[in-house]
Amino acid sequence: MSILALLSVISFNGYGAHIFGVDLYYTYVSGNTYTVCMAIYGDCSGTTFYSLSSSSPVIDIYNGNTFISSISLSIQAPAAGVEVTPVCPAQAGNTTCTSPSNPLPGIKKFLYKGNVTLSGTSTLWRFVFTSGMGGSTTAGRSASITNITATSSSSGPPIQLVDTLNNTGGPNSSASYTTIPTPFFCINVTANFNPGAVDPDGDNLTFGLVPGIDASTGSSVSYVWPYTATAPLGVASGTFSFGSTTGQLSFKPNIV
Repeated sequence: MSILALLSVISFNGYGAHIFGVDLYYTYVSGNTYTVCMAIYGDCSGTTFYSLSSSSPVIDIYNGNTFISSISLSIQAPAAGVEVTPVCPAQAGNTTCTSPSNPLPGIKKFLYKGNVTLSGTSTLWRFVFTSGMGGSTTAGRSASITNITATSSSSGPPIQLVDTLNNTGGPNSSASYTTIPTPFFCINVTANFNPGAVDPDGDNLTFGLVPGIDASTGSSVSYVWPYTATAPLGVASGTFSFGSTTGQLSFKPNIV
């Protein structure tokens, strides 16, 4: 399973600049029914951020390259989201989730779920999110993300994610993540990050650093030089490492 850093677009759609990251995964229910889950980590200072509480992310279902249907996910309680900003307790009231005028960035987690019943077995069922959030808004990356090129002064490119399922050998659930993907690190201090991926079926997991996808083009986002998908962070020379068998990232940040 790859870790992505990671809709039909019509003229009146707005690209909200309000998302730091998204987890997309599914769990087996019974028969050919699966629950598709999406956790969205919103930038409390982003435009259209507050629409996340009333959004219905759209997941397109494919068998290989053949489109089958779409489902809309429903917001789970609490609809207002849960603040997960990794600040010290003494600073909890100083994030933008508490007040847009506060000095510290704020992050809220929103959870959405929906069931889909597949028509049978296949080696390549695909659950595809192409940034559609229901209504006229789409999931745009936060303009605070600085290692990719923004699509405007206030918005990053819309997010696209793909999860795959092979159910020919029996029921299966995807891996899910136990670590919130929005950590804060200190400059010039060696740090580590691991997504904490777990698989309920005990499957072997491998990890890869792959390009984030721009849903408006279906291709890689544009990375700001010298960043790339495999070298995405501003770090001291020689301090970045990534483990494909563990998903472990180690590095020493050297820029704010």
